[in-house]
Amino acid sequence: MALRPFNIFHYFILVILTLLNVANSNRHDLYLANSESIDVLWKARQSSTIQTVSKFSDASTANNFFSHNFTLPPTLVKRGISHWGSHVRLKRIIVDLLRKKKRHLKLGALGGSITCGLGTNGSLTFFGVYAEWLSQVFPDVKITHRNGCLGGTNTGFMSICYRNHVDSDVDILMLEYVLNDGNENEFNYEKLLRVGLDFPSKPFVILVQVPSHRLGIDPLEVDSRSFGETVEDRYNILAQYYDVTSVSLRNALYQLARFGIDTVAPMLNLRWNQVMSEDAIHPSARGHRVMADFIIHVTQQTYLEAIMTPFGSDESDAAAADLPPPFYRDNYPSEGDKCRYAVEFKQTVRNVSGWDWLNDARPDSSSRKWGYVSTVPGSFLEFSIDTNVSLSRRRERAEIIKAEKIKRFQQNVSPPPSPPPSPPPSPP
Repeated sequence: MALRPFNIFHYFILVILTLLNVANSNRHDLYLANSESIDVLWKARQSSTIQTVSKFSDASTANNFFSHNFTLPPTLVKRGISHWGSHVRLKRIIVDLLRKKKRHLKLGALGGSITCGLGTNGSLTFFGVYAEWLSQVFPDVKITHRNGCLGGTNTGFMSICYRNHVDSDVDILMLEYVLNDGNENEFNYEKLLRVGLDFPSKPFVILVQVPSHRLGIDPLEVDSRSFGETVEDRYNILAQYYDVTSVSLRNALYQLARFGIDTVAPMLNLRWNQVMSEDAIHPSARGHRVMADFIIHVTQQTYLEAIMTPFGSDESDAAAADLPPPFYRDNYPSEGDKCRYAVEFKQTVRNVSGWDWLNDARPDSSSRKWGYVSTVPGSFLEFSIDTNVSLSRRRERAEIIKAEKIKRFQQNVSPPPSPPPSPPPSPP
């Protein structure tokens, strides 16, 4: 049966509208189909930002700040910032750099084999990518970076031995320990965090959270871990308590790891095995670039805030403020230097038999782990170290303040003095 002209016309319009909707839908999805289209998406946002920022700041600096090529689309990068914090210390650093008051910037990183780059096949780590980006943003600033990582160690080790791995005048410090800390190191993690925050330079400390072993793998497989099976969330409580920034590879890419697709970016041409190395534990070179994306994005946003709003006196006070009492009661780090390992430990040895001094690092690792190793029963090793422990100056001060508060409280709640006795009645 032939359709009437009226129906044919509307049918034609319906077909055109349907095709347009499909075209718009495809154009919407295809921006995530390859790295080039992701670059286009970022550049569209960044060019608009640069045009606005150039009215308030040097155009070349603005261009440098937004020259980074991101691996993920903006939505997933923002999802990877698990706690922003006030980042006043980073803002202070950027303001000083823009005003050319600061000519030397020191970066530091503490972590395990992930921070060392195991799984990257020699490519830059997240720390190296960030340092290289900063050197391009501020070509006239001397930027030095010290990667103090040591594979196979956790915060229990580093909270004591940090002096051998980071400079106390560091400006920006990254901590990466979720993987190696397991589930029972919150106390040591807080101690190390307090150490970093309390350096004389008052550095900007950022927590770099990497998924626990086999997080997001098919739950039918052995050792699979769900979204919440990680110490990361407990460490993020410390991030909130101390007002530090925290970034999370899990938050950004868990859906991709667990389901192979992200509902926010269904056309994203990226797979979990491209982000992680073959052991499903250590991020690949691409995974390190993703982690660097988070830190770079935080720095870019802080730069925008720095040029749009002045660095206020309240922010200056916050950046220089003393730390609050520990989150975990009396959990102060030791100020004594009790760490002895590698050559320093060898110097404490008094008598040895059956132990060999050798490098015990993994064959595929570029790091060195010198120490004594023995496979002979009955071997002995004698060493001498000072085990005297004293309260830290900050803890002593805290105890004094606590005693003063108790004294004032007792004075305030003490019972009022008894009224004087009434005079005897007058005789009639």
